[in-house]
Amino acid sequence: EVYTSGIPTTDQLQQAASDIALTLGAQNLRRAIKLHSQSLEERKDKLRAFLAAWNALEILVQKIFPFYRDQLAIDLRSVSNAPGLHDYLDRVADVMSGKHRLSDMFEVISVYLDDEHEQNDLKQFRKLKRIRNDILHGEDIDEAQLPTSEVQQLFDKYLRNHMRHET
Repeated sequence: EVYTSGIPTTDQLQQAASDIALTLGAQNLRRAIKLHSQSLEERKDKLRAFLAAWNALEILVQKIFPFYRDQLAIDLRSVSNAPGLHDYLDRVADVMSGKHRLSDMFEVISVYLDDEHEQNDLKQFRKLKRIRNDILHGEDIDEAQLPTSEVQQLFDKYLRNHMRHET
């Protein structure tokens, strides 16, 4: 949950208005945004809220990954004009086509969208994914302790940074 104290500054209000406009224009991310919104509304059913938040994050990662995968390849190609590097990157792209794990995808997008450039988001993502896997594999979990807000915060951060990165 997000709390603020005090009156927002003009800059903060302008940034919020800009973020809202960008988000409303993101047609390809509608389902992810809708699931995220549903996760915020689920107060009584903690499990449903967590799963909605996780699904929103997973859809976001899968939708934006191709853009950042391609950007990473462009950046790596710019390091050197050596044909061996370009051939290698082409081969990796062919071999990995459609085979990236969700964690791999998140690692790539975090290169561009993690403001702090620390390992915290990667560690947090992996931890949250383990919890999601435990749920789907029938493990006993304490629904009251599900870290739904952590998933929501990751979603917020990466959606906002992606939308700003695109403009």
